Amino acid sequence: MSLADTVPILARVPDEILSRVAAGEYERIGMLVRDAASKKIVAHLQETGVTQSIVGQVLSAVGSVVPDPVSSLTGIGTLIQNEQIKKRLGVIETMMGGMQAMQTATLITSVAGIGVTAASTAMILSRLSRIDRSLEQIEAKFEESTAKREDWDLHRTLRRVEGHLQRLDEARLVRNPETEVRNSERALHDAFGEIEIGIRHVGRRESIDPDFLTQLFAALSLCGTAQIKGLIWLDEKERAAERARMLFGSYRKIVQDLPEDRLLHRFAGNDTAARNVSLLLSEVRHRMASVPSLAETLIAHEVHGRDYLDRLEAEVDEPLMLMAYAPEQD
Repeated sequence: MSLADTVPILARVPDEILSRVAAGEYERIGMLVRDAASKKIVAHLQETGVTQSIVGQVLSAVGSVVPDPVSSLTGIGTLIQNEQIKKRLGVIETMMGGMQAMQTATLITSVAGIGVTAASTAMILSRLSRIDRSLEQIEAKFEESTAKREDWDLHRTLRRVEGHLQRLDEARLVRNPETEVRNSERALHDAFGEIEIGIRHVGRRESIDPDFLTQLFAALSLCGTAQIKGLIWLDEKERAAERARMLFGSYRKIVQDLPEDRLLHRFAGNDTAARNVSLLLSEVRHRMASVPSLAETLIAHEVHGRDYLDRLEAEVDEPLMLMAYAPEQD
């Protein structure tokens, strides 16, 4: 029986899929798994509710909730004592292309799992709060100038985003949650544009703090993820696909404005930081590019968006699941 003949969402990534990814026969692009030779989509990789729990345990093991995404940390295996956590992280690492456990954990936490992850709003809010505090600290380094005014505008935007994410989290408690989700999704769409403009302003500076830019990328991706998740929750899957295409275009424009060689100059020759920031943004773009195909598969399988998110949130054993690719689209 082929993967496409199984239930739409598999509770476990089959060993056959993992072995083929490890062998190079299959490749992960964003949240898609596809045949490396034919480029035919095999399945959609899905993060589950337990993923953030695993990440939290790993990061706690090294004494930091969210480390600097551009830091180079090694030897993570010696710091993880729980064999079950190591096994689950091994699955994530295989699908993420062999990245080190700490790099994988940092990526998932930094971008809140782009591609409509099952990450809870509470985790997103916690991450956003840390980004905002980092922004306040870095802001103190700048002189009274246009740069500082731009940073203050970004600070206010992040505060507004935080408020709307909180409203999304509380939507289930109000009488008409659809209206609440719709209003917050619209506001987050506007905030995304403001953060994008802020990144472009920062990108024109002669000197940029790598961590500052990374945090802004994380904030942008959080804002984008929340929009997509809201639209999926509303079961507006066609809109989610179209929005994802628009967000992908924004990420692509940022990459064009800030290629790795320009980052290297802006980061005062720090090649490691330039490479890691470029890698992070590339991953964000790939994950967002996967959303339209995911939405089409949900539609083909007649899966309600809310049921899909609930299924992922409810998973407490497996960090990753696979949704079979709809054969009707071949």
